[in-house]
Amino acid sequence: MNFKRLFFSNVTVFVVLMAAGVLLSVFLKNDFCWDFANYHYYNAWAFLNNRLSYDIAPASLHSFFNPLIEIPLYFYIQYFNDNISLIYAFQGIWCGLLLFTFYKIYTIFFDTTTWDQKVFCVFALIISITGYATYHQIGASTNEIPIAFFILWGLYILLKMIKFPEKQTLKKFLFAGLIMGIGLGLKQTVVTYCVASGITLMICHKYLNKPLKSIFCFALGGLIGYLIINGYFMYKYWILYKNPFFPFLNGVFKSPYFDEFNFRDMRFIPSLNLFFIYPFLWNLSKYNIAEVEFFDLRLTFLYVLILCFIFKLIMKKINKSEKNVLFLNCFLVLSFFLWLSLFSLLRYTVVLEVCSALLFIGIAKKIWESNLPMIIQGIFISFMVIIAIIPVLGNGWDKKGANEKYIEMERITLPENTLLKLYNYPTAFIVPQLIDNKTGKAFGYMQYNCSYMKGSDFIERRAFRKIRNKQEINHIGPVVIAYLDNSLIPNMPIEKKKKLVKDCLKENGCRLSSCKTSDKIREIILSIPDNYFCRPLKNNVEKRISICVPKELKTQILGD
Repeated sequence: MNFKRLFFSNVTVFVVLMAAGVLLSVFLKNDFCWDFANYHYYNAWAFLNNRLSYDIAPASLHSFFNPLIEIPLYFYIQYFNDNISLIYAFQGIWCGLLLFTFYKIYTIFFDTTTWDQKVFCVFALIISITGYATYHQIGASTNEIPIAFFILWGLYILLKMIKFPEKQTLKKFLFAGLIMGIGLGLKQTVVTYCVASGITLMICHKYLNKPLKSIFCFALGGLIGYLIINGYFMYKYWILYKNPFFPFLNGVFKSPYFDEFNFRDMRFIPSLNLFFIYPFLWNLSKYNIAEVEFFDLRLTFLYVLILCFIFKLIMKKINKSEKNVLFLNCFLVLSFFLWLSLFSLLRYTVVLEVCSALLFIGIAKKIWESNLPMIIQGIFISFMVIIAIIPVLGNGWDKKGANEKYIEMERITLPENTLLKLYNYPTAFIVPQLIDNKTGKAFGYMQYNCSYMKGSDFIERRAFRKIRNKQEINHIGPVVIAYLDNSLIPNMPIEKKKKLVKDCLKENGCRLSSCKTSDKIREIILSIPDNYFCRPLKNNVEKRISICVPKELKTQILGD
């Protein structure tokens, strides 16, 4: 038996990288608690319990996202909630798959036969997952790592066929499209990479044996993959809301349940005058592209390399014999600018961060093998090390505690036919915990996507408002309220809050503690009936939630 060959075989590398992904996930325990509390957990439960049109948007806009990608984590929680490390081990499988796929892409561009080449490969693997968006989402419920795996898998198939034209078949193009289409169906934030790969194939059509047929098969595969994952929901949304992409593209489909405009998350998209210099401003808090402050030079450095590539392309100094290098660079250029135009949100850059490692290592290898002075080589290698280490040292979005359950909440079961009103968000994760029967309903109130939806949320809009009014009038059973108070004094008794708000409103300068509250919180506090008792809802996901019940049901629902 050739032990050396076995040691460096694909099987061994796969096992090692899978183990690395699992261990990293267990060690880091990353999460993005806001999205988990709002829709990741609720959407899976709602789908499995056939509540798609039963509740009314308890997670606001996110209530309508495809829930299939949330189902694995939902079942992990159901069966292993007391063993949080085991849940993160399962979540880490995606990171292992991502690492192995990157390794396979790496072998298309670089040799790994000698020991020094293996060292470069290991360094490339480290760089590939130490970008801020990638490292701080390993094991998280955000699902950016799983869908990045599907995109990189499809990209690997394309790159291999570009490098080895004799291996090109229409079935492989169909399969590459199918894989990417599945990723797009699971979470549509990878649309930039799917579009970029299709346009790149058109630009590099001379590298294809049968250009028209190959591109057609790739597009057809993408459509089939997307419909396999999303076709059912498109049908349901057409039947329910007259828009297969509800609530998106409603300027086209004009559903009576939503305003007639095409919704986009515009929070981080740059203005036109800042568009081309925006990547140099990201690490300044004023121009942040993440929900948290971060520092990472990786994407800025990638942008510099992209500009250099575009300049060389214009000056016709590109070596067109390196077909796979040209294909990768075109893909990265298109992906970068599409992402910058559509999202500019750091969490969606996992594919860009991972692929950037190929460019960085390519430059590092050339400098290492050149006759440049040792000091210049040392400076560049140090710069590469800094790029790899800085994001790891920074704080991510959120983390789970080592000894916590994934979800820990006090045991409260609402009576049958309860209408659970959720005020503000994220609060929808409590619905599966509180409604333990088929008769309870959950409605989302006062969630106010102000920056997107002109001041109010779904339950106040058009056809939803009519349904809400009718169901409230006909409702027979208790009404329970849960609200999230993101002022600085969420635990103050509701009676004192009401008095404080009313007094402050009279003075036209309403303040709770030292924090000026929004109109939203003031409205929520004043809308809670006087005959309700409120107290904090004990949980480890979102601790600012309070539950309010009619005083006559206080003991029955909340106990003594």
